[in-house]
Amino acid sequence: MSEKSRIPVEWIAGVIALVKSDGSIWQVNPVAERLLMQPEEDLAGTAPRYLGVSGPSTEVELIRSSNDHAFVNICAGTLT
Repeated sequence: MSEKSRIPVEWIAGVIALVKSDGSIWQVNPVAERLLMQPEEDLAGTAPRYLGVSGPSTEVELIRSSNDHAFVNICAGTLT
């Protein structure tokens, strides 16, 4: 992805994952990289099943590779 097409999400303190309409990850911020325990380049283009949202928001529990748990609230929106 070119730098021109990126949205500046790096400075946002919360977890941000921008997902394309096909469900694949387009961009994440450093907080999301730490929570998901993967760098952005490994996440880009993937479509994790836990990113689905039903209604305005959904709370999910992530069981990470380190066998610890994280609870996240996933909200959906559109970029204009």
